[in-house]
This record gives sequence, structure tokens and C-alpha cells, in this order.
Amino acid sequence: MDNTKKFDGIANEYTQSRPSYAAEFIECLFGKYGFSASSVVADIGSGTGKFAKQLIDKGSNVLFVLSRTLICDLWLKKNYVNILTLNLL
Repeated sequence: MDNTKKFDGIANEYTQSRPSYAAEFIECLFGKYGFSASSVVADIGSGTGKFAKQLIDKGSNVLFVLSRTLICDLWLKKNYVNILTLNLL
């Protein structure tokens, strides 16, 4: 199977079924590892964008780096206005 097309046609279903990261994990990044509202984070392999959303909701700036924009863009365009993505293909 061509992995660059693995989620074509099922982006909405995948995004809806993919859980977010645990709040405790996000809090650990900010409390123990120095993430802050002024952080700029590269989300490599952004996928659904759910991890990035949790960082953005805490004030961080996120650069989305992904090989295909379909899944991430569907979600991002519904939720945020100023989005920058770097598509590697």
C-alpha cells in the first residue's frame, strides 16, 4: 500500500476517531519541560492536528510539518484562521 495515500477518502472518520493526547501529558510539557505561550513548536507528522490544537490552546505557536495536508487541513481550516503548514510533497 502507498503510505502517502493511506488516509485518502477517510480523513473525517480518522479525525473523529483519533483521541487527543492526555491532558496530563500536555501539562507535563508545560510544567516540567519548558513549553510556554511563547514557544514555537514544530509538529512533525501533524496528522489530525489534535496535538497541535492542544499546544495552540495553551498559547504556543505551531508549525505543522506533514507529508500530506488533507487530514490536518480539514480540521485546521474549521478551527483556526492563521495557520501555516509545510507540505513536504
